[in-house]
Amino acid sequence: MPTASPLSHVEIAMYLCGGLALFLYGMDLMAVALKAAAGDALKGLLVRLTTNRVKAVLTGTVFTAIIQSSSVTTVLLVGFISAGLMTFQQSLGVILGADVGTTITAQIVAFKITKASLWMVALGFGLHFVARNDKVRQYGLMLLGLGLIFFGMQLMSDATRDLRQNAAFLRLMTAFRHPALGILAGLVFTAVIQSSSASVGVIIVLAGQGAITLDAGVALTLGANIGTCVTALLASIGKPREARRAAFAHVAYKVLGVCLWFGFIDELARAVSALSPSDMSRQIANAHTIFNVVNTLLFMTFTPQMARFLTWLYPEKPAPEEKVVAPRYLVEELLDTPSVGLDRARMETRRLCERVQKMLDRILPAIVHGRDEDFEELRRLNHEIEILYRALVEYLGKLSLRKLSERQTRDLVVLMAGINHIENTGDLISLSMVELARRRKAQGAEITPEMQAKLEEYHGWVVKGTQLAYQALTEQDVDAARAVIAMKEDFNELADATVLEEARALAGRDPHLIHAYSTLIETLDKFKRIFYYARRTAKRIAPKEKA
Repeated sequence: MPTASPLSHVEIAMYLCGGLALFLYGMDLMAVALKAAAGDALKGLLVRLTTNRVKAVLTGTVFTAIIQSSSVTTVLLVGFISAGLMTFQQSLGVILGADVGTTITAQIVAFKITKASLWMVALGFGLHFVARNDKVRQYGLMLLGLGLIFFGMQLMSDATRDLRQNAAFLRLMTAFRHPALGILAGLVFTAVIQSSSASVGVIIVLAGQGAITLDAGVALTLGANIGTCVTALLASIGKPREARRAAFAHVAYKVLGVCLWFGFIDELARAVSALSPSDMSRQIANAHTIFNVVNTLLFMTFTPQMARFLTWLYPEKPAPEEKVVAPRYLVEELLDTPSVGLDRARMETRRLCERVQKMLDRILPAIVHGRDEDFEELRRLNHEIEILYRALVEYLGKLSLRKLSERQTRDLVVLMAGINHIENTGDLISLSMVELARRRKAQGAEITPEMQAKLEEYHGWVVKGTQLAYQALTEQDVDAARAVIAMKEDFNELADATVLEEARALAGRDPHLIHAYSTLIETLDKFKRIFYYARRTAKRIAPKEKA
């Protein structure tokens, strides 16, 4: 900690940079702990609670207060819109709420409890590393992060103490009293460090030391609100139109808000002075909150009009035909929110399942009729499965390195095992069963109508079993998993009865039918294996059921 003696310029820079680094790291720790403590409640929050504008705003506020990043909230919204889980108009309310949620940090750091920061660090560290209960450990990490935030604030505050007597610094701060310059400076600084919470934290430190006037602090804060949009804008480059709409909506709300308040900065300063006459740090925090709350209440009324304007600005285009399959839902930014990352992986797994189901639909006609177009389609589908499978394995591998709760770790293992079974099913169809179909065609062994009817009946059971298993995996549907497991005995009885019935039917008939019978037996055996993979997948979802 700095002493009472004046600091050199190098020491001031060191304490400012170090304090800012601790502030940002503390915010990151708090976000990690809050997300882990919230668990799977985060996963459906954005989707379930956005049925009207008020709920959407409240949801955005709560969600962003937890994850402490309006940029991540925007990225999540883009994914949900693409998946058809949320309309673009609903997302606008969440974006407005996210702007309010980001003000929570400013209100927290405005409390003058920096002297207790190291006690908070010590207590938080102790709870995190000693407690056995996962929830208690996360609360300890929250306290540790909060302590680092206040300790960083203390370092920055001590570093700026001597700046009040620095003539060059005072001239610079005086220039920021001009609203346009203050807004521009706040915008640039926030765009560089990519955190409006940290920017406002620095402004609060400067205000607390009397290094800037209230008017300058308010102008800098307004600029910080625009600067925080830069991250989302950069992330939207090259992204789908929904991403650009969401990013531009964030910018539009902030810029319009600053334009509305530009002529009333003095009035806003007087209002926050009346609320907290003797606490300039709280005045800055309140200005930040009032700006975002008033803007949200105002713009919330016009979300339909904003949605129409942005849709006009970025109109829909017919989706190009997907020539090369690629992951649709595996967004890297979502890995830092594990519950949402897992949900996105399940959505991508659903695409994997759809392709296996299409292969199942194709393989029986390929065996019975031996058409080249069926073989080619099966080859293409299996290639797509390989691409999506590798992407999912890589994504889940990265997710496994994040801070996961016990439940999330278990869900990740279940999903990894499930996609392995799905990939094995694709390989079984594209390799073994296609080879079987080609061999039958080369031998000229004709499948009789009776055999085809039996195969179709058995095939129907396999299709039903895989559909239920994939539903259980992607929707965590325990009832569907139990239904698959319960099919085992009837499934095996049908297979045994079919083999026995066809063997009796062959007695005294054309010897050439032996090849067709062999094809029937091998096909049933492959279908059994596919059902086995489906049952093993279901067993992961309902592990206590007897398989």
